[in-house]
Amino acid sequence: MKLTREEALFAATLERPDAERAAFLDGACLGDADLRAHVEGLLASHDATANPLATRVDADPVIQLPFTEAPDETVGQTLGRYRLLEKLGEGGCGVVAEAATASESQRRHAAVVQERTARLRVDAADIGLAQHAIERNDLGRAIELLDRYRPSAGAEDLRGWEWRCLWKLCRSDATAGIFHRRQEFGFISVSHNGRRLVAGPAELVYLNLITHQPSETPWGQEHHLGVLSGHREEERELVALPDGRTLASAGSDGTIYSWVWRRSVRRTSHVTLPGTVYSYGFGREPGTLIGVGSHGEITQWSGSELGQRVALVPPGSDPYSVILSDDGDAAVRVSDDGHLLTYALRTPMSAPRRMSLPKSGATRPVGLVPAQNRVFTERDERSERHLDLWDYASGRQIHFWPLAKNFFNYVPSPNGDWMVCLNDPGGFHRMLNLKEGGQTDLRNDQLPQLGRHYHAAFGPDGRIFAVATEPHVIRLWAFPGFHELAPLRGHMLGGKSVAFSPDGRRIATTSGGFEALKVWDAESQLELITLDADGSFFTQTLFSPDGHRIGTGNPTGLVHVWSAPSWEEIAAAESKEDTLHAP
Repeated sequence: MKLTREEALFAATLERPDAERAAFLDGACLGDADLRAHVEGLLASHDATANPLATRVDADPVIQLPFTEAPDETVGQTLGRYRLLEKLGEGGCGVVAEAATASESQRRHAAVVQERTARLRVDAADIGLAQHAIERNDLGRAIELLDRYRPSAGAEDLRGWEWRCLWKLCRSDATAGIFHRRQEFGFISVSHNGRRLVAGPAELVYLNLITHQPSETPWGQEHHLGVLSGHREEERELVALPDGRTLASAGSDGTIYSWVWRRSVRRTSHVTLPGTVYSYGFGREPGTLIGVGSHGEITQWSGSELGQRVALVPPGSDPYSVILSDDGDAAVRVSDDGHLLTYALRTPMSAPRRMSLPKSGATRPVGLVPAQNRVFTERDERSERHLDLWDYASGRQIHFWPLAKNFFNYVPSPNGDWMVCLNDPGGFHRMLNLKEGGQTDLRNDQLPQLGRHYHAAFGPDGRIFAVATEPHVIRLWAFPGFHELAPLRGHMLGGKSVAFSPDGRRIATTSGGFEALKVWDAESQLELITLDADGSFFTQTLFSPDGHRIGTGNPTGLVHVWSAPSWEEIAAAESKEDTLHAP
């Protein structure tokens, strides 16, 4: 159970003296009268219960709602100083619900978060040990550690992208199949044609290495080559098939493994896009990525290893004058003759829609919202910088805002109502109202001066705002009140970019080299996994819409893409393994 926006703002207001609360709510609510009225109601109820003569209730109060029929959505509502937690039953007189005061609700939430964080700390430790086991090629140990992360009956499943990523690494370029028999094997042999295997001596077991099923076919001459590490218990023998690529081993734990032999294999879950890609985005179709090359050309990559390429837009401009929509459906380019060109990327090499731009000042696009036919452009005019909002379907300018030239990072909220404009170190930040055209400077007690910062992002529900800053932290705020949360600490080289998973459970941050990518739990702010890659200062990171891939890109055009299988793929593979393991 997470704190609602109203509860978070209520808690932040309680921490301030009475004389400062009104001014704090002025800035935190940003003109949202309903939000302010709700928070002020909670404050009034809290103040009323602070009377020392008030009756103390030790047990959680149970109240009856005075309706004959109450909708289920009453759970979570606030009645006076009580918040409804759970519907217990209903009858002729109304509905019975469990309720608690706002402070009690916060205590319960804190207890849930504390318990969940304790579990995650243990799980994160197992994830780290499993990662080290994979690096040592001790896959049996890695799988054992990952299995500890599986939830028990009735417990919350805390596994996320990091677990799925390591699950894939345990199986990639490793075992082609496993046969399980509850006995101890003393030797293992393979036929000349490489199609049959036998193990013994307690009971001779024949195995078809093509189907990995028991077979009655006898074998030929033995080819004993040595011992292979990797079984959970003592390993016995290793043999090579005549194709020179496949090995087989047997262990005292009753397992037989067949392995694909590769020299100097580095187990990694990422691929690197070929060439130079200055900006990128994941397409709407699963497994697709769209990137902007060094001459402004736009290319789509697809396939499990992103090996299939399709040209979408031809070269023709500076790559920094091209932007992609978050869903990969559209792109915008500013042409050399001062036109805004909009491309529908679902139709490769289609003709763009053209829109004239103001002749004064250099213009570049900074944001695109294709669902609303809107694009943001930035232009410098003398000592000012203008941010313009256009409807590119009609060519109409909707709003414009004059800004100082030291604003450089523009972050729209997911619902399209607000945009946070980050300032250079030492300056105030600004909030733009995209619906009505207004703007508000953010005070230091809302969004403080950040020092040097690189990238910012909203969570998928718009309730968390994150900024990658120096030194070494990713700072988080509850939005819109800008109540600061616990930061993400752990990047030795400083965090360079930040992104949220589509479900909001995970946060990905980047730096470079040995800490190219880190994945965190969003609620507890615990670091879960660190992955390395060539290159440094990855200043762009994105989750794919399905949450299975994470991309990282740096200013030199180097893009890595990490992938993890879906839960459906994992379930299907484990079901097949269970069949192969059956005695």
